[in-house]
Amino acid sequence: MLILFGGLLAYHWKTLQKDGMQSSATLEEHHAAFKLLILDEENGTLVQQLVPVLKASLPQLTYTIHSPEEPIPADAIYNAAMISENLALEPTEMLRMWLRQFDGIKLIVPSESSDWVWMESVSQTVQVLRQLAEGESIRTSKKSPSWIIAVYILAGMMSLQILFFLVMIAFEGF
Repeated sequence: MLILFGGLLAYHWKTLQKDGMQSSATLEEHHAAFKLLILDEENGTLVQQLVPVLKASLPQLTYTIHSPEEPIPADAIYNAAMISENLALEPTEMLRMWLRQFDGIKLIVPSESSDWVWMESVSQTVQVLRQLAEGESIRTSKKSPSWIIAVYILAGMMSLQILFFLVMIAFEGF
């Protein structure tokens, strides 16, 4: 039995390893096919912060850095455009027209020095207003509800019970 389970374990390990390599290759192909337009100056803060992270985590991703003051070529096709929050709030007229016509995803990166805070829901807006009224700094982090943590604990306890019963059944056979 030990040899049988050892062989089964080795088979599954090799299969998972092969699947991991295949999915990694497929994801790299998807990354290479994705076209990103970064609208910032060549030495802008967005480029300085984003490009090193992109090169480290998504080396196959195709991106183009383009100055927002220059016209964007009409024949260029992009899946997404990334702009800083300040540029999104005060775009040039040429950039505003291009953004209206752009069909891809528009990603806005928040600026650290900006006094704009983007709200995701009405409840988050009320929470931020309460924090501001009480003289606190704005904290918009998402927390897991306590009942979800309780569900995870109960699910873990049930899993341990099921595992215990399966082990008991297996040992009764011997």
